[in-house]
Amino acid sequence: MGLLTREERRRLVDLLLKLPNIKLNPAVRILLIGNLPPELLQNISYSDLPSVHIDAIINTTDGPGAQRADGSWPIIWVIENAFAIDSESYYARDFQKLLDTLNVRASALPAGLTLEGIVNRAAGFSDVETWVERMSQIMQAVCLVEAPAPNGTKMGTGFLVGPDKVMTNYHVVKDVLSNPALRNRVILRFDHRTDSKGEPISQGKEYSLDAKQQILSSPDDESGLDFALLPVDGRPGDEEVQGRFGSGKRGRLMPLARPLQKDQPLFVIQHPAGAPLKVAVDTVIGVSHNRLRYRTNTKGGSSGSPCFNENWELVAIHHASEDRDDPTYNQGIPFSTILERADVRAALGL
Repeated sequence: MGLLTREERRRLVDLLLKLPNIKLNPAVRILLIGNLPPELLQNISYSDLPSVHIDAIINTTDGPGAQRADGSWPIIWVIENAFAIDSESYYARDFQKLLDTLNVRASALPAGLTLEGIVNRAAGFSDVETWVERMSQIMQAVCLVEAPAPNGTKMGTGFLVGPDKVMTNYHVVKDVLSNPALRNRVILRFDHRTDSKGEPISQGKEYSLDAKQQILSSPDDESGLDFALLPVDGRPGDEEVQGRFGSGKRGRLMPLARPLQKDQPLFVIQHPAGAPLKVAVDTVIGVSHNRLRYRTNTKGGSSGSPCFNENWELVAIHHASEDRDDPTYNQGIPFSTILERADVRAALGL
């Protein structure tokens, strides 16, 4: 079943045969189908007889299966091309009237369906067991960062990148960096999570900073990378913890310089507003050398969260959101840029 009624089809054939030179010049008929996709063009049988050729064009662009996956109809493109060829003639208004009718009719019809399809080629597929196991490892290495600030406590998220090193945003611990006396008041709270019923698993395991070591960082200005590498008093990465798959070391996350592209899934593991550990997922919307933009949800307290691709590889650190009441994107710093720094690679043992 097509979009045209029987009477509209007859009328369209008459109109197309009235196009200038269509009977004498086959190139005019080619103009009618010039923007059709190759898979449709190959189904249109050419004929020296204009009426036969036009019948073949209409049969292919308005026949069974002609509607595209996005709901569009190629017959409408053919009529638009005809209008463009003869927009100044008496018959142009007939083409326009038919276009208006078909556009209204097409908008009321559902898009064509098939049993399955790849909608987002940047997303791919993930193995379930790998996904679950990797998530279990990651959540053990992520912590809530509680840092002193002039107006109380600033909340952020951090993650282990070594047995005794936590990475978070520079702006989360900015006041601590400017006043070393505040270091002993920073709390790194691991295992701040709830179970499947929403009940707290624990209030978390607390660690402090090692006040004797320097903090490697980059500022949060426009050209900065907004990170701080915090030395921990103790080695939480070597701590034995009980995970979903038995006991073992808490471990660390390994930053990777992975290429990123638009529409690629992006997971953010975070403590939004200081809440127990959460995960959010959406897609990348823009990539530059030192900034990554995505639609994945975050909130105050999510600053410093690790960002992962669909393979659960650590690819960025979240640091900001669009400054408006209804933001359209969040923003992170790609590790492909952070790892360009030799001092960072050395600190991480890379």
